[in-house]
Amino acid sequence: MDHLFSDLKRKGIHVYGKHNTRINREQEESSLEAIERSRVIIVIFSHSYASSTLCLNELVKILECKKSNKDKYEVWPIFYDVTPAMVRNQKGSYEQAFMNHEDSNVIRWKKALTSAGNLSGWDLQNTTNGNESKFIDIISKEIFNKLVDGPIPIGDNLVGLYARAEQMNLLQFVGSDKVHIIGICGIGGIGKTSIAKAIYNLMYKHFEACSFCEDIKDVVNRDGLVHLQTKLLDDILKDDDLQIPSVSEGVCLIKRRVKGKTVFIVLDDMDNQNQFEALAGHPNWYTPGSLIVVTSRDRQLLKANHAEQIYDIDPLNDEEARKLFNKYAFKNQQPRDEFTECANRILHYVDGLPLALKVIGSSMFNKTLHEWEHEIDNLQCSPNVVIQQLLKESYDGLDTDQKNIFLDIACFFRREKKDYVLKVMDVCESSFATNLRVLVDKSLISVCGDRIKLHNLVQEMGRQIIREESEEPGKRSRLWSPTDVLDVLKNDKGTEFIKGLALDLSSTKVNIDGQSFTKLKNIQLLRIYIGDLSSYTSGINCISELWKETNVRTASGKLEFFSNELQLLCWHGYPFQHLPASFCPESLLVLDLSFSRIKQLWSGSKGRIDVYEEVNIFLPGSRIPGWFSNENDGDIITLELPPHWCYQKLKGVATCAVITPVNNSNESTYSEISCSVKNLHGDLVAGVSLLATDDPNIGSDQIWMWYKRSNPRWRKPDDQFKVSFVCVGINCKVKKCGVKLIFEEDESK
Repeated sequence: MDHLFSDLKRKGIHVYGKHNTRINREQEESSLEAIERSRVIIVIFSHSYASSTLCLNELVKILECKKSNKDKYEVWPIFYDVTPAMVRNQKGSYEQAFMNHEDSNVIRWKKALTSAGNLSGWDLQNTTNGNESKFIDIISKEIFNKLVDGPIPIGDNLVGLYARAEQMNLLQFVGSDKVHIIGICGIGGIGKTSIAKAIYNLMYKHFEACSFCEDIKDVVNRDGLVHLQTKLLDDILKDDDLQIPSVSEGVCLIKRRVKGKTVFIVLDDMDNQNQFEALAGHPNWYTPGSLIVVTSRDRQLLKANHAEQIYDIDPLNDEEARKLFNKYAFKNQQPRDEFTECANRILHYVDGLPLALKVIGSSMFNKTLHEWEHEIDNLQCSPNVVIQQLLKESYDGLDTDQKNIFLDIACFFRREKKDYVLKVMDVCESSFATNLRVLVDKSLISVCGDRIKLHNLVQEMGRQIIREESEEPGKRSRLWSPTDVLDVLKNDKGTEFIKGLALDLSSTKVNIDGQSFTKLKNIQLLRIYIGDLSSYTSGINCISELWKETNVRTASGKLEFFSNELQLLCWHGYPFQHLPASFCPESLLVLDLSFSRIKQLWSGSKGRIDVYEEVNIFLPGSRIPGWFSNENDGDIITLELPPHWCYQKLKGVATCAVITPVNNSNESTYSEISCSVKNLHGDLVAGVSLLATDDPNIGSDQIWMWYKRSNPRWRKPDDQFKVSFVCVGINCKVKKCGVKLIFEEDESK
């Protein structure tokens, strides 16, 4: 036993044991406590073992512990100079020993010996033909390998990890007759690795062999896939001498040698197909009852590789976020009252992202209130580098079109409707849907209902990419900050690099130089809008007079230039009566001039609407234009089709609605206005929803005009079709509506 103890200590294993059987009561209690604290318990059965009542009492205690918590304790017998049958049946020296025992515990001791004799262990004679040195080496290696397969350290400042791990209920897969591959998905810094470690610590005891491969992407970049294949097989097989010459050889070894054991493997931070094929492979590689857990930012990678369930990791809730932040920023102390406002600002900024709470919380520890305020201001214009780089890894994996869509969403379209973004970005529906799905699968955005959403820090990551294009705002591709937008438009600093520009009038007034638009030759998106009418405090009496608050300096008293590349032109309170004479709106998809002074949009050939696939126009007014040949009060109109009408000559349909407020309260809002065109059988021919802002209280009559080019569904109407409008909300209604069919002979009109 001394040699075994020494070998285990050399391997760094803490050992408790006794050399004699004559100990006092206090030492006996200490021995029983040591049993309870142990993970691996070795029972050495020798010729004289049954003669010691202390040994027999310890054996009873050991088996009681094993029975009460079988996952915690490993009990391994060593049959030194006796056979398992002698112990199990109490023969030989064991029988003689019991003839000398008169204790009332004899029955319990015999039962314990019988149970222990049936346990799997080592017999010195049968294992190594009596060679003690080899015997000790085999046993110490087995103990070492078992202890290595222990819980993985996660850290001390844990919030919500084990609760989220338990909510997944992966214990349902223990003892299954199938192989299960489970995915865990989420943005960088959301806690996928930490939750995977918590899952491992809860689950590893239920399997014959386990492996946790952490940070696969970085390890592969640094050491290669063969290194990870070697680690995985070493964890499973406990073979230090394993040599893998290539990835393909590693795949063959995993398929051949992992079979036969129920294994639990966690593969953390997978990011491409090659990694999956080299490490996880196919469910048929493994024995039924095995469980493979994979974490990744890429949902599509998981779906494409047999993941039967994918768990999305949500940000921490408000209570959890505050608790985790306090652990780092205040070392679990209750923050002083003067820090509460600053702490709330940070919690809102990080939006429940655990990594950000740790990084920013640690950076704030032991700093003054003034330093806190300074750091928070810095975060608004310069996000933390560690967080920025971690989140940007998902962006770096996108192609050019996907990157542009993501940047447009981050800068302009957060919380907007998916269909509206499709219209504005002028891409074919299938391509946009595919690219949007990639952004969802990469955990960069989410689509809730029909709205596009993204995390605060993911939005900041995208916007920081734009900031890094140039130190000069006028040389960046997208502008959204009121400070940057007004600097460019007021001081004529625009350039051809600007593709999109947005200015929220809820937070600022417009005081710009009209000449600055002449330099925006390639701008595709111009959006000067009221994001929140209830917070607009310019002091005007009526929202329809918003244009009076817009100061645009021009030499001629009118605007001279808009880029012909414009696809979205939204200017609430546009202060001029006409659009620029040189403006050709052939690229225009959405026109919104609500609350403006506009009197005429354009004339001549520029006024043709049939050149567009689809266009929306929203502007002030209370009359249906006379150009619409059919008009009706209310929100429904039925149109008789001309005799012998020909679908092939139909260019499209134009509809118009006058939307009027129900009351003048700023407390009510509507979310959208929709228009549908149906035949008399109720079949949908065409339909659209006009996106509205979260608080678009219109305040005065507005006109919405919509044109849709014809498609094969127009063959459905027979003699009549019906156009209907619906306002979702309680603050507005459709007062009048009109419709006009556009035929080839109308092109000259």
